[in-house]
Formats: sequence, C-alpha cells, structure tokens
Amino acid sequence: MEPYFFLNGSVDANEYTWFIEGSIESEESEFEYTFESAGTYLIGLVAASGVCSDTAYYSLVVQSDSICNPPSFVFENRSGYRIFPNPARDILYIRGLPSGTTVEIYDLTGILRLREEESDGVIEVSGLA
Repeated sequence: MEPYFFLNGSVDANEYTWFIEGSIESEESEFEYTFESAGTYLIGLVAASGVCSDTAYYSLVVQSDSICNPPSFVFENRSGYRIFPNPARDILYIRGLPSGTTVEIYDLTGILRLREEESDGVIEVSGLA
C-alpha cells in the first residue's frame, strides 16, 4: 500500500499529536503513514499552543486497489478556512480567507511551488504537477 501524507493546517500551534484509531502515531507537525490494510480509519489531530488546544477528526477510507495517488489533506481549523478539492489537479478553492491574503503552496520536500495573493478564492494549480 502507498503511504498517506498528513498535512497540518492549524494556525499558531507548536505542539501536535496525531492519532489513528485512538493510538498516537506522531507528535510531528506533519507525518507519513502506510496502512496495512484497506478500511475506514478515524484520524485525529490535537494542535496546541500553551494552554490553548483544538482537535480535528477525519474519517479516511483506504482502498487497497486505488489507481490514484493517496490523498493529502489539510484539517480545517475553527476559523472556518476551507480548502478543496484535496488533492487538486487544476483548480484549488480556498474559502474563508480575507481578500489580499498571500497563499503559499509547498511540495513535500519543502520547496515553495506557488506564491499568490488570493483575491477570489480560486487558485490555478495545474502547472504544479
């Protein structure tokens, strides 16, 4: 099975705990995990900064015969930012950001691939593949 990449979307946090089916799997900001079998898994992220913390959960369906690359996804924070679809092939939609916010997209090696001032919530990403 291919690894899944879990990307943290929290803001101003400096402590992270990732759970898969209730077991701690990582305390890094982002991590990679390979599931042993197909199934539905509950993924959780606790992001904290000092005395403040927030928790997000996601139900992930893992298929053994997927012809696509496994998804990477960003947990939505309570501020209401929404990013979809994820993964994106051509267009990435971002909702909830103030107009004029600078959006940066990095690849998995940390290289900046796109930097754009967001104005209408639509970002062309087809050239990033």
